Amino acid sequence: MFVNLSPLLFMILSLLILSSPVSHQGSLTAFNFAQAALAKGHQVKRVFFYRDAVYNASSLAIPAQDESNMPTLWRNLATEHHIDLVVCVSTAIRRGMLDEKDAQRY
Repeated sequence: MFVNLSPLLFMILSLLILSSPVSHQGSLTAFNFAQAALAKGHQVKRVFFYRDAVYNASSLAIPAQDESNMPTLWRNLATEHHIDLVVCVSTAIRRGMLDEKDAQRY
C-alpha cells in the first residue's frame, strides 16, 4: 500500500536575506518565496537581514512609485503571520543605521 505523505509535510522556515531592496531582485524574490510558502501552509519563523539587506529595515527610504516598498512589504507580512524580522546590528551600524542612543555611543 502506497501512502502519499507530501500533503502532510510541513516546514518551518528561516530566511537569510543578503541583498539590498533597491540594487538587486533578491529581497523581492525572497519575499515572494515567503508568501508562497505561507500560502502552502508552511511557517516562516524568522527572516534575518544581513549585509546590504539591512536596508530592508529602514523606514526612511522612499522607493520610486513603480518600485516595491520592501520595508513595508516585509513589515506587513511579519505582522500578519507573526514572523520575527531580525537585523544584524553590527552590519546596520556600519551602514549608518543608528538610533539616537547608538549615535551617541559611537
